[in-house]
Amino acid sequence: MSFNIPAVAESQYTSLMSKGLLALIVAAFILIHFVLRSVIAKWYARGLAEDGYYGNLRAAFLKNTRWFRSIFLTVVTGWDKRARDKISMLRDSADGFVQNLNDQYTNPSGKT
Repeated sequence: MSFNIPAVAESQYTSLMSKGLLALIVAAFILIHFVLRSVIAKWYARGLAEDGYYGNLRAAFLKNTRWFRSIFLTVVTGWDKRARDKISMLRDSADGFVQNLNDQYTNPSGKT
């Protein structure tokens, strides 16, 4: 034997509809957020240089603003250990070159 109160059944249905409506609204806001993020990133990227001695800033910016790249990530796309090691190697090489030039053309005692 079951005891059904119409008001209880209706409130459960209303609660389920409210949760569904809330989920739909949240999903719509998330979709709007990502669409606006993409549009604004493309608009901003128009002003960035494509060719330069430092590379293609536009492509780098667009790659780092894709939908799955959060602003809370601490690492930029493409800036991994290999890139850091390469920069470190270049810096060490330049330091050695500058030191060789200093040794060759300067006098540590200050005499001319």
